[in-house]
Amino acid sequence: MCKNWGFDHLYKRFRDVSLEEMEDAQHLIQHIPYVEGVPNPQRLNQQIHEE
Repeated sequence: MCKNWGFDHLYKRFRDVSLEEMEDAQHLIQHIPYVEGVPNPQRLNQQIHEE
């Protein structure tokens, strides 16, 4: 959207940040088996509702 509106610098910054976040997530997922876990990206962002 930023690129379509002509904000090329902002587009590049958002893209760089999002790629960094994806690389970090991939790095964490690759290390989960070392602690005998099973990666399940579908469970990310789940909220816990405690009463």
